[in-house]
Amino acid sequence: MPGPGHMKGMESPPLELEAAPPSFEETAEYAPLLYRLAARLVDLMVHFGAAAYGAFCLAFVAAVAAPDRVDALLAGFGENTFFGVTLGVLGSMLYQTCMEGIHGSSLGKRLFGLTVLSEEGGLCSLRQAWKRSFAFLLDSFFFGLIGYSNARNSPRKQRVGDEWADTVVVRTRSLPAALRRSGKELFAAFAGGFACDVVAVALGQTLGFLVG
Repeated sequence: MPGPGHMKGMESPPLELEAAPPSFEETAEYAPLLYRLAARLVDLMVHFGAAAYGAFCLAFVAAVAAPDRVDALLAGFGENTFFGVTLGVLGSMLYQTCMEGIHGSSLGKRLFGLTVLSEEGGLCSLRQAWKRSFAFLLDSFFFGLIGYSNARNSPRKQRVGDEWADTVVVRTRSLPAALRRSGKELFAAFAGGFACDVVAVALGQTLGFLVG
């Protein structure tokens, strides 16, 4: 029979401990503020496109409903009324909410390789997207100085809306594959966000015309 020394030699070598995967804080590349500004300008152009499309739809309806008064109707629709401005801002917020809550990126952020995530590194929810979009009303005060100052002094470059919604904006290239949204989600998010923007703008112009 094999002796104790032989049994000792048959023991398996100790297992090496696997290195822990890097944490979100170690891999995340927080978005440069200049990139975020450029992305916001692109989204602003998208909003103007939605407003133009809404005006086209109203013009078409006016031409069909009252062709003899179409000029007067269009003049009334084009006025900057309280309802027009308020619902126009709401439309822009809904566009951002749909895009970031469904896809993680607005069209502008997508073009500049940026994604919105929760602070823990998870996907941004619709509720978080709405909160950060609503808080942009505060961040944009004084031509964006409030949001810029807060993000510049934040270690994770969070503006006020990000802190309230518990979100961060990172470069998409630093995300693991599991957190990267598909092209189908981008299409669905853009279709929903653009539609919400168009409806809000058109409704604001219509209410302004009827009430005014």
